[in-house]
Amino acid sequence: MTGLDLGLVNRVGGEMVGLQWGIIGWTEGDLTGWQNTAVSIAKGHMFGLQSGFAAANGTGKGVMFTALGTHSTDFIGLQVGLINYAVNLHGIQIGLLNIIKEGGMLPFFPIFNFSFDE
Repeated sequence: MTGLDLGLVNRVGGEMVGLQWGIIGWTEGDLTGWQNTAVSIAKGHMFGLQSGFAAANGTGKGVMFTALGTHSTDFIGLQVGLINYAVNLHGIQIGLLNIIKEGGMLPFFPIFNFSFDE
């Protein structure tokens, strides 16, 4: 899907390039662009911005900005939310609770956490 995906519940079965805007955004493949939904999910690689209430991706590069929390397996960039979680992170987390499973300044830390390990 290329372009604008606007609706209440948006699901893209493959790759999404562009803007996905609604209440639930679900992309089965890679996401390149901006996913701005209450719940943003990119099953593949996310390159760009995920924003809303909660966001998750398989791997990502860019910014995750949410009210509740972020979740990523491998992420490069900035995670901002109440609770942030990454298995591997090359970047910064800002929130009430920040968790980096492998590497990082500390496994979990309030307010901010970071890791610039390769």
